[in-house]
Amino acid sequence: MELQVINPFDGSVAGTAKLSGASEIGGAIDKAVAAKREMAALPSYKKEAFLRQIVQVLKNNKQCFAETITAENGKPIKYTLAEVDRAADVFHIAAEECKRLPKEYIDLDWGRGGEGREGLVKSFPVGVVAGITPFNFPLNLVAHKVAPALAAGCSILIKPSPKTPLSALLFEELIRE
Repeated sequence: MELQVINPFDGSVAGTAKLSGASEIGGAIDKAVAAKREMAALPSYKKEAFLRQIVQVLKNNKQCFAETITAENGKPIKYTLAEVDRAADVFHIAAEECKRLPKEYIDLDWGRGGEGREGLVKSFPVGVVAGITPFNFPLNLVAHKVAPALAAGCSILIKPSPKTPLSALLFEELIRE
Protein backbone atom coordinates (compact mmCIF):
# COMPACT_ATOMS: atom_id res chain seq x y z
CA MET A 1 0.00 0.00 0.00
CA GLU A 2 1.30 3.47 -0.87
CA LEU A 3 1.28 6.47 1.43
CA GLN A 4 1.06 9.90 -0.18
CA VAL A 5 3.23 12.44 1.62
CA ILE A 6 1.62 15.89 1.44
CA ASN A 7 3.55 19.16 1.71
CA PRO A 8 1.72 21.03 4.50
CA PHE A 9 2.78 24.40 3.07
CA ASP A 10 1.11 24.13 -0.33
CA GLY A 11 -0.86 20.85 -0.26
CA SER A 12 1.13 19.30 -3.11
CA VAL A 13 2.19 15.65 -3.12
CA ALA A 14 5.83 15.61 -2.00
CA GLY A 15 6.24 11.91 -2.74
CA THR A 16 5.06 8.45 -1.83
CA ALA A 17 6.26 5.84 0.62
CA LYS A 18 5.43 2.18 0.89
CA LEU A 19 3.50 1.22 4.01
CA SER A 20 4.87 -1.96 5.55
CA GLY A 21 2.61 -4.74 6.70
CA ALA A 22 3.17 -7.32 9.41
CA SER A 23 5.23 -9.62 7.18
CA GLU A 24 7.58 -6.81 6.07
CA ILE A 25 8.01 -5.61 9.63
CA GLY A 26 8.63 -9.16 10.84
CA GLY A 27 11.22 -9.64 8.10
CA ALA A 28 12.98 -6.41 9.04
CA ILE A 29 13.09 -7.46 12.69
CA ASP A 30 14.49 -10.87 11.71
CA LYS A 31 17.25 -9.20 9.66
CA ALA A 32 18.10 -6.81 12.49
CA VAL A 33 18.28 -9.70 14.97
CA ALA A 34 20.46 -11.68 12.54
CA ALA A 35 22.83 -8.68 12.27
CA LYS A 36 23.04 -8.28 16.05
CA ARG A 37 26.15 -10.42 16.59
CA GLU A 38 27.98 -8.98 13.60
CA MET A 39 27.25 -5.43 14.76
CA ALA A 40 28.36 -6.18 18.33
CA ALA A 41 31.62 -7.68 17.07
CA LEU A 42 32.62 -4.65 14.97
CA PRO A 43 35.80 -3.05 16.25
CA SER A 44 35.71 0.66 16.99
CA TYR A 45 37.85 1.65 14.02
CA LYS A 46 35.38 0.03 11.59
CA LYS A 47 32.39 1.69 13.28
CA GLU A 48 34.24 5.00 13.17
CA ALA A 49 35.02 4.63 9.46
CA PHE A 50 31.40 3.79 8.63
CA LEU A 51 30.06 6.70 10.69
CA ARG A 52 32.49 9.06 8.94
CA GLN A 53 31.27 7.77 5.58
CA ILE A 54 27.74 8.69 6.64
CA VAL A 55 28.96 12.21 7.48
CA GLN A 56 30.29 12.47 3.91
CA VAL A 57 27.03 11.13 2.44
CA LEU A 58 25.12 13.83 4.30
CA LYS A 59 27.52 16.58 3.26
CA ASN A 60 27.69 15.43 -0.37
CA ASN A 61 23.88 15.29 -0.61
CA LYS A 62 23.07 18.29 1.59
CA GLN A 63 20.91 20.12 -0.96
CA CYS A 64 18.96 16.99 -1.89
CA PHE A 65 18.26 16.20 1.78
CA ALA A 66 17.25 19.80 2.49
CA GLU A 67 14.87 19.91 -0.49
CA THR A 68 13.33 16.59 0.56
CA ILE A 69 12.73 17.81 4.11
CA THR A 70 11.26 21.07 2.81
CA ALA A 71 8.95 19.19 0.46
CA GLU A 72 7.66 16.82 3.12
CA ASN A 73 7.23 19.18 6.08
CA GLY A 74 7.05 22.67 4.57
CA LYS A 75 10.00 24.22 6.45
CA PRO A 76 11.99 26.95 4.70
CA ILE A 77 15.13 25.68 2.97
CA LYS A 78 17.30 27.80 5.29
CA TYR A 79 16.19 25.65 8.23
CA THR A 80 16.39 22.33 6.42
CA LEU A 81 19.96 23.05 5.29
CA ALA A 82 20.80 23.62 8.96
CA GLU A 83 19.07 20.34 9.85
CA VAL A 84 21.29 18.42 7.43
CA ASP A 85 24.38 20.07 8.96
CA ARG A 86 23.19 19.09 12.44
CA ALA A 87 22.58 15.49 11.34
CA ALA A 88 26.13 15.35 9.95
CA ASP A 89 27.42 16.71 13.28
CA VAL A 90 25.59 13.95 15.16
CA PHE A 91 27.31 11.27 13.08
CA HIS A 92 30.65 13.04 13.50
CA ILE A 93 30.22 13.02 17.29
CA ALA A 94 29.19 9.36 17.23
CA ALA A 95 32.30 8.51 15.19
CA GLU A 96 34.43 10.13 17.89
CA GLU A 97 32.57 8.60 20.81
CA CYS A 98 32.55 5.03 19.49
CA LYS A 99 36.30 5.00 20.14
CA ARG A 100 35.84 5.66 23.84
CA LEU A 101 32.91 3.67 25.11
CA PRO A 102 33.10 3.97 28.90
CA LYS A 103 34.67 1.46 31.25
CA GLU A 104 35.00 2.01 34.95
CA TYR A 105 36.87 0.26 37.74
CA ILE A 106 35.32 0.44 41.19
CA ASP A 107 36.67 -0.66 44.55
CA LEU A 108 34.55 -3.34 46.19
CA ASP A 109 36.07 -3.01 49.66
CA TRP A 110 33.00 -1.24 51.02
CA GLY A 111 31.69 -4.49 52.46
CA ARG A 112 32.90 -7.75 53.96
CA GLY A 113 34.46 -10.05 51.45
CA GLY A 114 35.30 -7.17 49.15
CA GLU A 115 38.66 -6.29 50.63
CA GLY A 116 41.32 -6.21 47.92
CA ARG A 117 38.72 -6.68 45.17
CA GLU A 118 37.58 -4.41 42.41
CA GLY A 119 34.88 -4.53 39.81
CA LEU A 120 34.81 -3.58 36.16
CA VAL A 121 31.77 -1.84 34.72
CA LYS A 122 31.77 -2.18 30.96
CA SER A 123 29.31 -1.17 28.24
CA PHE A 124 27.93 -3.80 25.87
CA PRO A 125 25.62 -3.50 22.87
CA VAL A 126 22.09 -4.31 24.02
CA GLY A 127 20.93 -5.71 20.68
CA VAL A 128 18.35 -4.40 18.27
CA VAL A 129 17.22 -0.81 18.79
CA ALA A 130 13.78 0.38 17.67
CA GLY A 131 13.73 4.08 16.82
CA ILE A 132 10.51 6.03 16.30
CA THR A 133 10.96 9.53 14.90
CA PRO A 134 8.50 12.45 14.84
CA PHE A 135 7.72 14.78 11.95
CA ASN A 136 9.34 18.02 13.10
CA PHE A 137 13.02 17.18 12.40
CA PRO A 138 12.72 14.16 10.12
CA LEU A 139 16.43 13.78 9.31
CA ASN A 140 18.09 15.08 12.46
CA LEU A 141 15.98 12.91 14.75
CA VAL A 142 16.76 9.86 12.61
CA ALA A 143 20.43 10.78 13.09
CA HIS A 144 19.93 11.05 16.86
CA LYS A 145 18.65 7.45 16.90
CA VAL A 146 20.86 5.80 14.27
CA ALA A 147 24.26 7.33 15.11
CA PRO A 148 24.44 6.27 18.79
CA ALA A 149 23.03 2.82 17.99
CA LEU A 150 25.72 2.21 15.38
CA ALA A 151 28.43 3.69 17.62
CA ALA A 152 27.39 1.29 20.38
CA GLY A 153 27.40 -1.68 17.99
CA CYS A 154 23.64 -2.19 17.79
CA SER A 155 21.49 -2.89 14.76
CA ILE A 156 18.55 -0.51 14.46
CA LEU A 157 15.14 -0.24 12.86
CA ILE A 158 13.61 3.18 12.23
CA LYS A 159 9.90 3.94 12.02
CA PRO A 160 9.62 7.49 10.67
CA SER A 161 6.53 9.63 11.00
CA PRO A 162 4.00 8.94 8.25
CA LYS A 163 3.92 12.71 7.70
CA THR A 164 7.66 12.89 6.90
CA PRO A 165 9.10 9.52 5.84
CA LEU A 166 10.85 10.71 2.67
CA SER A 167 14.07 12.01 4.25
CA ALA A 168 14.47 8.79 6.27
CA LEU A 169 13.95 6.77 3.10
CA LEU A 170 16.46 8.92 1.21
CA PHE A 171 18.94 8.48 4.06
CA GLU A 172 18.51 4.70 3.98
CA GLU A 173 18.86 4.60 0.19
CA LEU A 174 22.09 6.62 0.16
CA ILE A 175 23.60 4.66 3.06
CA ARG A 176 22.95 1.37 1.26
CA GLU A 177 24.96 2.66 -1.69
